[in-house]
Amino acid sequence: MSGRKRVVVIEGEDAAPEAMRPTVALVDRLGLPIDWVRPAVEDHDATRRAIDASDATLFGATSGRSAAALFHLRWGKATYANVRPARWLPGYRSPLGRPEGIDLVIVRENLEDLYVGVEGDLSALRPLALSSPMARRPVADLGPGRFAL
Repeated sequence: MSGRKRVVVIEGEDAAPEAMRPTVALVDRLGLPIDWVRPAVEDHDATRRAIDASDATLFGATSGRSAAALFHLRWGKATYANVRPARWLPGYRSPLGRPEGIDLVIVRENLEDLYVGVEGDLSALRPLALSSPMARRPVADLGPGRFAL
């Protein structure tokens, strides 16, 4: 086993490629054993197969042609949340005066609310019951000690 990781890169549309390209370049400079895979997003089946065969997927943002890949990541792979760790590392510049204490994780829900893709009058949509049992639980039930990252 080579220890190399396969990472699918889907740049997305609009301003996303402007963020994705330097991100990939930065990770490349770290010299990590990564094989980047860039499927043609127009070929939905090939893109799904590439995602399913990869160790990770780096996805920009979509406003159209890469939406099928996003839908597969969210619902096909049941990726209920984006997990975004942020930590300052010694030796790196920071715009903050004292970055030493930066060590956090942002968890962004992915499958409900606006991501369902159903729009309209809220009262007309209520009978559709678009939220999951998890969404109806009090936030306190999800608090400290209830899960770990």
